[in-house]
Amino acid sequence: MQTGTNTGTVTQYPYAEGQMAVQACMAKVAGKSIPERVVAPIAYIDKANVSQAISSFPKPFGKFNDPFGTPKSFN
Repeated sequence: MQTGTNTGTVTQYPYAEGQMAVQACMAKVAGKSIPERVVAPIAYIDKANVSQAISSFPKPFGKFNDPFGTPKSFN
């Protein structure tokens, strides 16, 4: 994207997915209910935001809905 070879891409964040999976397991073990469906964060990356995406990698660079609460490591 930075060089203009590609116009954009969509990315997923295994880092966030893993943290949410652990949080869901911890909630379940604690007897809490967990959502039936959790949407993992994705983002469209293009020339306008590629620098931001790179600088925050492997963490998501935008806000996303985390039903378990954003872990302190994301703050």
